[in-house]
Amino acid sequence: MKKVIVLLSGGIDSSFAAYLLKESGYYIKGLVLKMYEDFPEPTLHHNIAVLEKKLGIEIEIMDIRSAFKKDVIDYFIKTYSEGKTPNPCARCNPEIKFRFGLKAMKEYGFDFVATGHYADRGYYRNHLTLKQAKDRKKTQEYFLARIRPEHLKHILFPLANFTKEYIKKASLKIFPEIIPRRESQDICFLKGIKVDEFLKYAGIEIHGNMIYRNKVVKENVNILSFTRGQRRGIEFATGHRVYVKNIDPERKIVEIGEKEELKTLSFTVESPLFYVPLNEIDECFVRVRYSKSAVPCTIKKMGNKLKVQLKEPLYTVTPGQLAVFYDGDYVLGSGWIDFLL
Repeated sequence: MKKVIVLLSGGIDSSFAAYLLKESGYYIKGLVLKMYEDFPEPTLHHNIAVLEKKLGIEIEIMDIRSAFKKDVIDYFIKTYSEGKTPNPCARCNPEIKFRFGLKAMKEYGFDFVATGHYADRGYYRNHLTLKQAKDRKKTQEYFLARIRPEHLKHILFPLANFTKEYIKKASLKIFPEIIPRRESQDICFLKGIKVDEFLKYAGIEIHGNMIYRNKVVKENVNILSFTRGQRRGIEFATGHRVYVKNIDPERKIVEIGEKEELKTLSFTVESPLFYVPLNEIDECFVRVRYSKSAVPCTIKKMGNKLKVQLKEPLYTVTPGQLAVFYDGDYVLGSGWIDFLL
């Protein structure tokens, strides 16, 4: 019998993933990662107890607060202090969730780690890689694209062929006692606090000037409260829409420009991680934000980085964000957006 560590959040998705594995004949053990002070909250404790009773499994809570602070929260703060926009979820999955899930898997002598992510695995030219899930509205392979290739063979995604709508309905019958949690698109550790307020509390502020057409239009603004492409919060009259073009912590300025000035045709990525050798990739597609569609591009080595040449311009390329490369449903690799050319 194959043994699986299931990473549980107390929500419907990971609970249903555990149920599917149990029904499929796996021996499973649940693992809840305590990442910050008030987690798991009372609702999650209730749901965890329901799962233990319903599925007849043991669920362990592992305190990883110090690692989460170092590898996710401190990274988040540092990236903003550099004038970039971090992607903490894409960082958290490999550095926290799967790191500790795989560690537990090895310690207990288990075979796999499973999660409630909407994603899939598959073979692209004989290379095991990530794939999009059946539910294209929920598929999360973008946020998983920093998982190391050698770890993929130990990871299962039970929800790959299910839709969120189906799981919601099925879970009401299977786990009627579970208390549904409201889904949030916010960063978990912010807990509803705005980014600039969080950074201020962390002691990270850089005050400087807002520049538009080489003129100072606002003084003493916290330049770290802005991100490239943003148009809210600029608050000076131009008669038309303008956007944040660049944040420069060294010069202590935030530059404002027209939409056309945000147009990007090429950029570099650092720390490239690929499931498919680069010499097997000709043309592919790149997604620079989770919410944006992938566009055609070519990639080539540039020292220890990659140069990405777009076939059509994008206006949302932002240093600090994750670029994920695709061929159809398959993820070829990823890299952190570094410099706009």
